[in-house]
Amino acid sequence: YYKIMANAYLVPGGNGLINSSTNWSTTSGGPSGYTPLSTDDLIADANSLNAPLITTTAVYNSLVFSGYTGNLTLTTSTTLTISRVLEYSSGMTTSGTGALNIGSSIYSTASINFNGVTHSGNFGFANGTAANTVYTITGDMNIMGTTSFGNTNAGGAGTKISLNGSGRVLMNGSM
Repeated sequence: YYKIMANAYLVPGGNGLINSSTNWSTTSGGPSGYTPLSTDDLIADANSLNAPLITTTAVYNSLVFSGYTGNLTLTTSTTLTISRVLEYSSGMTTSGTGALNIGSSIYSTASINFNGVTHSGNFGFANGTAANTVYTITGDMNIMGTTSFGNTNAGGAGTKISLNGSGRVLMNGSM
């Protein structure tokens, strides 16, 4: 049995860890008890009551903050990978120096919207084994940590990462 893309909603009262069932429900504002899978869309909304969220090394389909003004802690020495969609909510904050990568070996497109939020940690455009990945950026991305552009595709020189959209990538750290 393999479950394909469900929504997991952040709920208050848990331990804060992104991979813990104490923090997630299958409905907005519902009871905790759901453990997100790598194919799931993680959503923090107004019903999350700004519950804190702490990253671990994990992979999820998307991470969307909507109406959320809490904090995402990027834990040192961990890498959170988002395959398709990353959207921050205006008014939320990030802290910590851990890494967040967007991209996957399965999908050739991904979208990013920071909504004016400054990303405190490291950020990677990681297209894995996808031949070409197109990232659509809405709004400016202000990244305080290291920005990396990874391409592990065995296709060699013909592979690329493309950045499209109306936004800019502002790198305050190294690249």
